[in-house]
Amino acid sequence: MRHVGITNISPQNFGGTWTFAGSRTIGNATGLTSIEVYQTTLKGLQAGLSPALIRAAGGGATQFTIAAGNPETAVNQWDLAGLARMIGSYGQT
Repeated sequence: MRHVGITNISPQNFGGTWTFAGSRTIGNATGLTSIEVYQTTLKGLQAGLSPALIRAAGGGATQFTIAAGNPETAVNQWDLAGLARMIGSYGQT
């Protein structure tokens, strides 16, 4: 009898992921890049600004995602093999 078991844990995104998108577009080269939006957000938080004031200054995240559930999965496989051998001869007279 053989047994193979695999357990995998992937806790990615269980704490959540914030996404910061820039406001630069074609024809609007004066907008902020995504890193500038992130930096503006950090500076606003350090200064104690409200979320509304941070957004008014050009900061703030555009998306928040979070994974839920159990980050662990397990797979088990069992198999059993048998062998039989015949001793003797057939067709003897």
